Amino acid sequence: MVGLAGTETSLVNPSIYLDSNSLPTAGQIAYYNFIFTMNVSVPYAVSVWLLIPSEFVAPAQPSCSTFGINQQSNNSVLDCYSLSAYNAIIVEQYSSQSLNTGTRLAIKVSLLNPNRTGTTGNFSILVYKSDTSYVVSSYYNIAGVVIQQGNIYSATFVPYNPYAIQSINKVMDYQLSFTPTNPLSNNNSIVVDLPTGFTVLSGSGYDYIRVTEGASGGTLSWTSN
Repeated sequence: MVGLAGTETSLVNPSIYLDSNSLPTAGQIAYYNFIFTMNVSVPYAVSVWLLIPSEFVAPAQPSCSTFGINQQSNNSVLDCYSLSAYNAIIVEQYSSQSLNTGTRLAIKVSLLNPNRTGTTGNFSILVYKSDTSYVVSSYYNIAGVVIQQGNIYSATFVPYNPYAIQSINKVMDYQLSFTPTNPLSNNNSIVVDLPTGFTVLSGSGYDYIRVTEGASGGTLSWTSN
């Protein structure tokens, strides 16, 4: 992937962070800001390679744009595409003008957040001379980002039999339904906090749990505290 000619320099003060209009929740489309400073003057057009951690999947048609930094307004759409072989987003012809040492560059790209929580792997940024394999400047292993738990939508907890009469100390079946943002695997747990006053039956012969809709196969088990 990387071809070298001459001396490759390191980018200065690279920073990658979530855009203020996006959320760091698992499974959501979000915009990330890539900011870095050139450490060399470049008298020709360049392309920027953004190497994405393996937890992300580079979108087939990413959205890329510049944005204003240091109180300067500079918003314009960029021509970019993804390269799945390297899990990278390529910003073509980032600049058709000379870039001076100390020039601060800012790129905003769209990514689909991983569907699991945790800190992602590291990012890397490479600046190429356009239409060549000559790396002008680069920075590897920029710290990853923290992904938070995804949202649950349309959650309800209602009597399984809508015609059942609710009364004090009556044994009743309840149905929990919800739509998760992300897939649930076999080793996932679903935690339900019940209101004060409810008692979960255990070992009574009447207690059971089953999936009535939305999943098939697998084994269910449950505990109560």
